Amino acid sequence: MQAPINPAGVLYFNLIEPIIKNRCFDDESIVRQIKEAYRMQGFIVSDLNIPNMMDKDFDPAGKSEYFKYNSKGRNGKDIMIDKEKF
Repeated sequence: MQAPINPAGVLYFNLIEPIIKNRCFDDESIVRQIKEAYRMQGFIVSDLNIPNMMDKDFDPAGKSEYFKYNSKGRNGKDIMIDKEKF
């Protein structure tokens, strides 16, 4: 018998091509801004193993390269929610 499958989260990103507002033509700066624009938003179950599996460099006190996260989430909302609320 297979163990129950539970969702780890719901993430999405904007499909509209980002506009780079910085007039700097430094390749590294442009790549960083594009990655920032395409970072995913949404909700993740509050189990630190999940974001760690999604981003090997995940730091709960900092940023993830792949999804928007900080200690209070975007606009003060925590993107990590309890399994029961999910």
